[in-house]
Amino acid sequence: MRIEDLLSRNKPAILDRWIELTLASYPGEAARLFKEQKGPFSNPVGHTISRGLKSILEALLEHAEPEALMAELDPVIRIRAVQDFPPSRSVDFLFLLKRAIREELHKKPDHEIRQRGVQNGFTSQLLDFEARIDETALLAFDGYTRCREEIARLRIDELKRLTYMKLKLAGGIDPESAPEPESTEIK
Repeated sequence: MRIEDLLSRNKPAILDRWIELTLASYPGEAARLFKEQKGPFSNPVGHTISRGLKSILEALLEHAEPEALMAELDPVIRIRAVQDFPPSRSVDFLFLLKRAIREELHKKPDHEIRQRGVQNGFTSQLLDFEARIDETALLAFDGYTRCREEIARLRIDELKRLTYMKLKLAGGIDPESAPEPESTEIK
């Protein structure tokens, strides 16, 4: 049996544990709200994270290409990029998947795992799957960085517009000769 088959068989439990661990990474009251409220309207953040984690797990199990993985990561990364997390905590949800997998596999009878490990290179397969999670975390960090750059660009553009409007209202610039500020492009 391949590791992907075993993980697919246990996907609901692994996913539930991963969502639980990820939502617990939020500060007290937010974590409680995210866990209790399940609907897309009553809890859009928790709902998007839960849906995103499910899609990411499925993409990992299907050996999705980096572009496809990035598409699944994007909604979760965008949420975490605007929240008050340091960069390391913004992508740590992927490492929590390793923990969820190990906890769920630990619940399996020892003889079942040991037998699979000896017969099918189970340990090696698990390490390979965890390496894929690590690679996905690197993709997520790239996506997080792009989101943060976009946020910085939007803040700069808003500051330019506010400054322009204040100067215009104060009579400090001639509205006819001074064009509105252009958008800042971060490459």
